[in-house]
Amino acid sequence: MKGFDMSEETDRNEIALVGSVLLEPGRVMPLLMGALASAEWFADRRCKSAWRGLRQLWDEKKLDGADLLTVADALKRVKPEKGEEAPEIEIAWVQKIIDDTPSAAHAEYYLNIVRDQYLCRKGKRLAQGFAASLETGPALAIQKFQSGLVEIMSEATGQQDAALGDTGKAVMAGFKEAHQIRMVEKRMDYCPGIPAPWRVMTANYNGLQPGLHVVAGRPSTGKTTLVENMIRFWCEEKGLHVGFNSLDMQKKQIMKRFICEKARVSLAKAEFGTTSERDLARLNSASDGVEKWPLNITVKRDLEAFRSWCVMRRLKGELDVAVVDFMQLMEFDGCYRMGSDDRVSRISGTLKAIGNDLDIPVIALSQLNRQCEEDGGREPQLSDLRGSGAIEQDAFTVLFLHT
Repeated sequence: MKGFDMSEETDRNEIALVGSVLLEPGRVMPLLMGALASAEWFADRRCKSAWRGLRQLWDEKKLDGADLLTVADALKRVKPEKGEEAPEIEIAWVQKIIDDTPSAAHAEYYLNIVRDQYLCRKGKRLAQGFAASLETGPALAIQKFQSGLVEIMSEATGQQDAALGDTGKAVMAGFKEAHQIRMVEKRMDYCPGIPAPWRVMTANYNGLQPGLHVVAGRPSTGKTTLVENMIRFWCEEKGLHVGFNSLDMQKKQIMKRFICEKARVSLAKAEFGTTSERDLARLNSASDGVEKWPLNITVKRDLEAFRSWCVMRRLKGELDVAVVDFMQLMEFDGCYRMGSDDRVSRISGTLKAIGNDLDIPVIALSQLNRQCEEDGGREPQLSDLRGSGAIEQDAFTVLFLHT
């Protein structure tokens, strides 16, 4: 639009948000606190300083019911951060903010605009820094860029670092919600994490929590089949977005297994063409259904490439669970100069970090040593995991398959 000034629009929204706090602090401040608002949200120096003063009054329980003179005096006493110039805040400026904000009814609307503008500014700075740092080394630049994206995403979803008290309140809110559902409403469908297809597993795991979960077994014990059943349940029953990093099989082979399993038609029968007309109809219907799953299949052998893929999918809202088949096949720069245990340690640690940073479960398939077969086919133990010291430490849960 001709003559449009972005800075004026930004100031207007920030002023309206500060004005809403002044008009109804008891209602608006909890909204801002819940959104983890900070002084960095405000580009205008006076609004930034005003927020710091209002937050201080709120923490001291002096904001609700405070008169104009008290508020203006508190705002004038706010000290600027290092490197910032102290803005001039007079009682007339505070009065003008109140006069220019007729109602606090739209406080949440202004909150969303101010937060989005702050994230936009932060994203632009990140992109500019990324472009400038590419000259000094693309690998390091990409890693810093990924870290910055995760931080911005955390702020956009309200998951950034919070005070210990705020975290405690969030935990207690979850406990109270669980109590309300299970004990008051008597509903048995509540699960604090991502449910598994089987009730026993869901109960034992308490739902899959963010972090690394390992499914381990010897070759041909059904590891891939197990996670394929999980993926089908998550996609069809729960509508969750699943990312499947298939390193052991081609995408086409994975799709064949999904379609045949859903159609209840033997894969060998379908591949050799000994299917009836009824089988073909079921396979065709199953194919149409699988194509609608919120499933993304990729082949990312490089560890950092997989991390980048997960970050981008999560930013788009297209990743709730990540599956890796299987972890020992992943690679990274310099991995072949390392011992097997150190290599697996790096892989498991990175997969754990991906799950924790993105707040998603990461399901990683893992091979077992031959030792459990040499001892007469005993049940596997944690010590049978390849690189077990690292996997034991990093994994939230470990599920063994044994035949």
